[in-house]
Amino acid sequence: MSPEDRPRPESPRFFAEELERALVEQEFGIKKWSVIVPTDLPDASNRKPFALGQIQLLEENVIQVHLSLRGYSCFESVSEKAATTYETLDDLLGAISPMYAQRRVEELMKKLTALHNERENAGSHDMAQDDSIAE
Repeated sequence: MSPEDRPRPESPRFFAEELERALVEQEFGIKKWSVIVPTDLPDASNRKPFALGQIQLLEENVIQVHLSLRGYSCFESVSEKAATTYETLDDLLGAISPMYAQRRVEELMKKLTALHNERENAGSHDMAQDDSIAE
């Protein structure tokens, strides 16, 4: 999609697409999710652009997430932290879901281990080439 085809930040579609991208990136740490496009809501034309998402956390509870120009916030007061506006969905989920935070660390460790193994394999391959050159 070219930059001209992308929805502009003042468009409700922009926020819905941004929220969907963020949710896809965080699928490792949530059970289910859906995006509610504000244009589907009554009286949407009188509101500032935003998007709503419904997320079932690993703890099984369902939260409503709101994305606007200010950032990500949560409608349910699952904790005092939920009342805060966060710059990223990752930050919001990490603050309100201990299981998400744990899964995020596990995912990071998997990626770091894979990177380490990849580099080790590349290093041993380079050493084998060096040995064959020396012969």
